This record gives sequence, C-alpha cells and structure tokens, in this order.
Amino acid sequence: MIWKVPLNSSKNRSLNFGAGPGFLPEAVYAQLQAELGDWRGYGTSVLEIGHRSPAYFELVKETEQRLRDIMGISDDYHVAFLHGGARTQASFLPLNFCGELKQADYAVTGLWSKIALDLAKPHCDAKAVVIVDKNAEHKVIPPVSEWHVREDSAYLHYTTNETVAGIQFQDVPDVGIPLIADMTSDILSYPVDVSQFGAIYAGTQKNMGIAGLAVCIAEKTFCERAALHKSLSPVFNVGEQASISSAYNTPPVFAIYMANLMLTWMKDQGGLDIIHANNLEKAAVLHAVIDEYPEFYQQSVDPAFRSVVNIAFRLPNETLEEAFLEDAKAANILNIRGHSSAGGIRVSLYNAMPVSGAKALADFMTAFAAKRA
Repeated sequence: MIWKVPLNSSKNRSLNFGAGPGFLPEAVYAQLQAELGDWRGYGTSVLEIGHRSPAYFELVKETEQRLRDIMGISDDYHVAFLHGGARTQASFLPLNFCGELKQADYAVTGLWSKIALDLAKPHCDAKAVVIVDKNAEHKVIPPVSEWHVREDSAYLHYTTNETVAGIQFQDVPDVGIPLIADMTSDILSYPVDVSQFGAIYAGTQKNMGIAGLAVCIAEKTFCERAALHKSLSPVFNVGEQASISSAYNTPPVFAIYMANLMLTWMKDQGGLDIIHANNLEKAAVLHAVIDEYPEFYQQSVDPAFRSVVNIAFRLPNETLEEAFLEDAKAANILNIRGHSSAGGIRVSLYNAMPVSGAKALADFMTAFAAKRA
C-alpha cells in the first residue's frame, strides 16, 4: 500500500526537500516513538543496546536480510554497516580493492566523484578517465566509448547521482573492469542488478535512514584484495567487518535500527519497482514546470541526464531566487537552497517524499513563475 498519511499529520510538519538528511516517513516516526523506550521487550531502549548483546545481533542480521531481500543481493556479496559517510568510504575503499594492480580509474561527473578521486590519490594511482565540465551550459555524461579507461586498472569508480548539479547516470557503464559505485543519494530509489558491481557504497542519510552510517555491499572475491594491504586496519576492512556483523568496533546501533525501519517501510510500499515509479512521477511533475518556464527555471543539465533525485535550477537573478526561497518557506516548503558551490535552487525527492509533496511544490513553482515571469 502506498503511504497515505496526511502531510500535516504531525504538528508543524513541513515539506523538507533538503539534500540530506532526507525526509522521513510518518510511519517510521510512529514506529520509532512506539518502541523507543522498550525495544521488543528487552526492557531497554534501542539507544542502549550493547553491540555484543543478542539484541544487537538480532537487529543487524535482520537489517542485512531486509537489505538483501529488497535489493536482490546474493550470498556472493558481503554487506557491512560502517561508521561515517561516503567520504569515509571513498577514503579506505582503494585500500580494500586496489590490490596488486595499484591503480584505479574514476569517472568525474560532479563534486562528489571529484572528492572520491582526490581521497583515493594518497593510496593508489587514481586517474580521472572522463570529466564532465562543471561550467557547461548543458552538462552531459560522455559515452563510455570516449572514456580513457585503463584495462589494467583495479576498478572504475563512479557516482551514480551527483546531488549538486542534479546529473544522474541512466544506465550502468560497461567498461570491462570491476565497478565501484557511490550510490549515496539514489540507493534504493530504483531496482539495481547488484551482480554488475564489485562494490556499492552509500551513506544512509538520504533514502535509508539517518546520518552516521554507511552501507558497503562488496563481492566476496573482490574483498580478498584487501589482504595485500598489511597495514589496513580491520576497522576499514569491508570483508572482515561483514564477517563479524559489523561489530569489530562499536557500531552505530541506532542508525542501523533506523535503516531497518526504513527498509521495512520500503517493503510495505511494494518494493523498489513501486518506489521507482513514484520517484519518476515526482520528478516528471517538477520537470514539467521547468520545461513550461525554461527562461525562468533554468537548468544546466541535458534532459537525457537530468536527475530523478536532485533537481537543481537557477532563476534569472539572485534577487528572484531569494524571493523564491522566502515565499517557499512561507508555504512550508523547506531546505531548497542550492549547494554552496553552485547557488540557485535544489529540490531533493528522496523516497519518503510523497507524490503529493512534489505536486504541492510544482503548484507553488507555477504560481510563482506566473506572477513574476
């Protein structure tokens, strides 16, 4: 059943289109409130669960299985729940997966893939094999045939969705070497064939819960490369962490619990096919307004690569943008200011944002443009 809780069911509940942490469903808040003080009859709050206790192992195994079920992750892959976010993952994944090849290729399509490249450079010969011009009037991701992939590289890293400019891969690049994908902003927003990847990682604060937790899904034989780095701490060894229920050090138990609630909620919606259909509808509603007023709502991404998750645009001048933000706030539409490096407006449509929320924003945008254009 699609979530039908009224948007105003919580006091002062606004439409949060922020880029992260993301909007959370009312059903998740209700479950959290109901069991926060006494989780499953253990007599303690989930906030107090010890990471060596049976309660923790029950929680983490259940969360892992729910993630495996909803994404179709086979037993050929490890699943680890780790501290930190995407930057932390991007920093130590080269140590796990470069192995004896000692070089890796990176597709730089925006800010976050550029950061991943820079974080990898101290650990291996990391090279950008394609770069999207951030100043281009109409940003496009060049076809793989134009990438300069090195066939003897350990992997190709790419960011599936760039949140700042709103540019998204529409398919999985076939480059002939293992893929590592940063899916922080669009994981669980559409079906994925996990078997196409050596590893997938994501911070959970967009679609999968709250900040402070990252999930890493890594093919088991791919993880064997980590043994070649004798200095790699077990804390950062994906395979080793996964083999001991992500509990080498004290795990972020509450964030894992929140991921469990979100995964349960996603299953209740009907799974990723239904969620994806809703996400496409939300994005289409907003892109229709942008296309109707192209001189007023100005996008720099070619339509073929427009993000379904993060929709970024500019207005004709900063004065209008500030007026837009002020009027939106008055309408309980929050956190749509663009990234500090890009300016403008950015709307994030993570899974928990209902279609009715996107329609409310679209109506606001239409009225604002009609009055000001």
